[in-house]
Amino acid sequence: NEGFIRLTGYSQKEVLGRSIHFLKGAETDPNALLKIDEAFENHQSTTLEIQIQKKNNPPIWTTLSVAPVWEANR
Repeated sequence: NEGFIRLTGYSQKEVLGRSIHFLKGAETDPNALLKIDEAFENHQSTTLEIQIQKKNNPPIWTTLSVAPVWEANR
């Protein structure tokens, strides 16, 4: 969405189909990434705090809310 693009500096084309893991900042707790993976595997949403690496700027801490979006035919 537009908020994500403004926050990270990445375009939709650059992130479409990629795992959220590419945004992981050096100080992100690995367990937070596992929580994201588990939420997606279980078709659930989750909210947590992680450090993200912006495209052309230093990393920042942010509260991230993620929710899987599935195609109707899956």
